[in-house]
Amino acid sequence: KFDVKAAQALGLKPGPLYGKLTKGESVKAPDGTVIHPSQCVGPTKAGGIFIVIDCPSALYIESLVSNPQFAPFLAASETSDEGKQAQLVLVVHSLGNGVALDERYKSWVNRFPPHVHHMLSSPEFVPDANPFQRHLRVQASMAAVDPRVYVLPQGSSQSQQPLSSFSDRTNVSVPSSLAVFEVEPRANLDTSKVRSLLTPEEMLERANSAQPTSDVVAVTMITSDNDAEPATLVESCTADQDDVNSCSHQNEQSTSELIVCPIGTGSSVPGIYRNVSANIVSVEGYGGIVLDCGESTVSLLKRFLGHPHRNAHNKRIAQTFTQFVSSIKL
Repeated sequence: KFDVKAAQALGLKPGPLYGKLTKGESVKAPDGTVIHPSQCVGPTKAGGIFIVIDCPSALYIESLVSNPQFAPFLAASETSDEGKQAQLVLVVHSLGNGVALDERYKSWVNRFPPHVHHMLSSPEFVPDANPFQRHLRVQASMAAVDPRVYVLPQGSSQSQQPLSSFSDRTNVSVPSSLAVFEVEPRANLDTSKVRSLLTPEEMLERANSAQPTSDVVAVTMITSDNDAEPATLVESCTADQDDVNSCSHQNEQSTSELIVCPIGTGSSVPGIYRNVSANIVSVEGYGGIVLDCGESTVSLLKRFLGHPHRNAHNKRIAQTFTQFVSSIKL
């Protein structure tokens, strides 16, 4: 560790010379005195260790828990290393469905030292919250006008399982947007910048409360055959629940076999309100096609096609996320 006070006492000022000393190089003070690293750099200290585990399915559990590379960090192991166990401060678990609930995996996790923090990223334990609140607000405002055209994204603030079903330890958490885990100088999970996220339903309720008291009328653009005549707007139906369901049923019957749905329209630069370019095409009797697939397209597909529950108004593509992805042709 670099001792700033010792360096200043030797006549050095903050700057590039500090960096050279930490790299093991000797430097000259303004008065010409040669200063060596040993004069202002303390003894080497072993830093904290963190482990990232990626286990996509239960098929990999046996090979994972028997991997000898983890043995030094585990209790009751022939090659346990107390020094490495003391250095270990964080284990990140990136798990597929069912892994975190498997008794083999949970027993293996409990062999890590008690002081280690566990960050659990698993579908059963992480709420499907939407961190892109500005985009959600815009989409909910449009869904309040016509939920058939502007489908409300999926999302939930509740997890499927409580953390206690994974481990009874208190130092277990799930990842959150803007959360920071500090490894040095002291292991610490900082959640001071984590924001409270509204669900799609809560955002829609806010949007509805901001609408005029009169019925909202959904409109369809009809283009005249005569180019000289301007396009006209005709009322399709009022936006109360019964009429929306009725119109959705009518639209479902009249839907063509080819459905194109833009998922992102932000070109190559993602923005607050628009994701990068991505388009999905649903062809009846053939499957799904993803064109110009940009970053986060999978997340957007989950939100708009239903994950884990399908949106009742999503009549454009009559499939859940899992069914649609399984039919994708790249």
